[in-house]
Amino acid sequence: MRRFDKKDNIRRANLLSEQRYLNSKGSLSEGKYFADALDKGTKIKFDGKIATITAHEYNPNEEVLYTIKFDGGGEEKAYASDKRIEKLN
Repeated sequence: MRRFDKKDNIRRANLLSEQRYLNSKGSLSEGKYFADALDKGTKIKFDGKIATITAHEYNPNEEVLYTIKFDGGGEEKAYASDKRIEKLN
């Protein structure tokens, strides 16, 4: 076996064992629930105040982070699963 092949195989084995360990501890799970992303410009009620979503950021396997602008002024960031967010029709 070539030296770099051996190193690559050891690295893969270490990643698999770390993944199994994290799964057994519940730190890593495939069935993680993420709320559906709302579009930019969507009117919402956030913590009892009328606001608009001005931007959203997300990476694969991560929850959406909204930038929320209040009608009276001011901005705040919140995750999509935040219970204070209510979509207005």
